[in-house]
Amino acid sequence: MITELLCCRASSPLAQLYSTSTMEHHHFDQCIMILNSPGNQLLSNISPDDYSRVIRVLEEAILSTDLAVYFRKRGAFFKVVSEGPCWAMEEHRELLRAMLMTVCDLAAITKPWEVEKRVAELVSSEFFEQGDIEREKLKITPIDIMNREKEDQLPLMQVGFIDSNEVRSS
Repeated sequence: MITELLCCRASSPLAQLYSTSTMEHHHFDQCIMILNSPGNQLLSNISPDDYSRVIRVLEEAILSTDLAVYFRKRGAFFKVVSEGPCWAMEEHRELLRAMLMTVCDLAAITKPWEVEKRVAELVSSEFFEQGDIEREKLKITPIDIMNREKEDQLPLMQVGFIDSNEVRSS
């Protein structure tokens, strides 16, 4: 896993191609490429209007996996929830889809301990690898969660991240 931060810091071709949500834009483009490749034209029999709508929903969903997008949209979502959503409004449905994409991304914490432990180990291993690249090749100090020198603080950082991003029911 390469984060947007590393792409930008390293001036990667992807960061030059996409100015925001670098990896998410790349994932969307790959999705479109797969959907248009021989044998995968799942959308070939729908109307042009339906095709445009499906592609727009796919793009919004994939871009919503960027936590920066989540943080940008969550205030509006909480407002809609507190005022009472109107599911006939596309904007309200779009906000819900965006929040659900983040929920799906962060849902590993709800899995059985052995599964979650393995996922956390894989993610932290990838983060530390990125931190090593930043330190060794870019000569910069990585952020704490990617800093192998702060590995002993990782569980506390992970709990802090989840606590600061959870939605509590009232």
